[in-house]
Amino acid sequence: MVWDGEQTLFWNDSWMDEIQLKTQFARLFQLCLDKDITVADMHRLGWDVGDNGWQWRKALFAWEEELWRECCAVLTNVEL
Repeated sequence: MVWDGEQTLFWNDSWMDEIQLKTQFARLFQLCLDKDITVADMHRLGWDVGDNGWQWRKALFAWEEELWRECCAVLTNVEL
């Protein structure tokens, strides 16, 4: 259970459907700058497309942007 997300790692913990986001969205994990961000911090910064929670080490290709939108869609109904 994620509770408030303060102790849960966004990419590394299995808090969504029992699978780590770094596994489900491996390419995005490779490109993200903060691999140890918590769920709470990511939520505060915003996890919709274009929000500040997403910081990449390079500009995304079109297919990576599509993957990003897919990841954001998965997060749409998450409430802390």
